[in-house]
Amino acid sequence: MRALLLMWIGLGCCGSVLGQATRAEAEAYAVQGLVDKALRTYAEVIKAKPSDKRAHTAYVDLLLSLGRYKEIRQYLRGRLRASPDAWDMHVDMLRMYYHGGQVAAAERYFADCFARVRQIPYAAHSFGYYLSQHRLYESAIRVYEWAADTQSSPDAYALSLANLYFTVGDKRKALRQCLAYVVAQPAQHTYVLQWLQRYFVQAPDQA
Repeated sequence: MRALLLMWIGLGCCGSVLGQATRAEAEAYAVQGLVDKALRTYAEVIKAKPSDKRAHTAYVDLLLSLGRYKEIRQYLRGRLRASPDAWDMHVDMLRMYYHGGQVAAAERYFADCFARVRQIPYAAHSFGYYLSQHRLYESAIRVYEWAADTQSSPDAYALSLANLYFTVGDKRKALRQCLAYVVAQPAQHTYVLQWLQRYFVQAPDQA
């Protein structure tokens, strides 16, 4: 196993551009348990290509697993100074607080972010999306509910909210959102019915 991992690293090095570190190398170090080496490599990858979201997520996740919250905070603050509207990183900050048991700090941070979103409504989609991706469902619902209320179209965010309501077990609200969407978009009736099947229809082998 170790030989295969070393071969993987070697192949990654051969594929590197001008000796730059690669995400594959960092992943291989992490698999071997060489966490500090993995973190350094992820940091190099991110420095060379800040837009590499997979490297960013892996870096933050690894730091979270190690409980190295100070490093996460420093890293995210630096990234957010350069890109204050990077909502995925704001959500990572929330994850850090929750993971560290700092619920009050997480709630304050969410409130600050939500206040900012209310000043720039177009950001609601991104903020809600990243919240839901990291299973912060109730927070995502709050964002999407507010965003839907500010829109002139009754079906705005309907399917996103329906999906979240189903996820948290509120089928009544989910169906109301589906109905609102179909009323506003009758041509999507068949699509919505097919979409609902995954929540209400079991496969034959599961019945």
